Amino acid sequence: TPNEKLLGRLVKEKKYSNSYDMFMRGEEILSGAQRVHDAQLLTERAQHHAIDLEKIKAYIDSFRYGAPPHAGGGIGN
Repeated sequence: TPNEKLLGRLVKEKKYSNSYDMFMRGEEILSGAQRVHDAQLLTERAQHHAIDLEKIKAYIDSFRYGAPPHAGGGIGN
C-alpha cells in the first residue's frame, strides 16, 4: 500500500531511527532495526553511498515483487 512504502520515511526527526539496542548489566547484548523494503528507496540509498547497483541487483529486484515492512536483530558480541 502507499502507506507501507512510507514506513521507512516516517521518522520525522533525523536524529531518531526505527532501531533499538538492548543492554544487560551495562553491556549491549542485542541490536536491530527496521529494514528498508522499498526497491526505489533501496536504489536511492545505494546510489547515495556509491554502491555498485549491479552487485546488489538481485537483492533489490526481490523487493520489486513486494515485501512487507519487517525488522531484524542480532545477538552476539
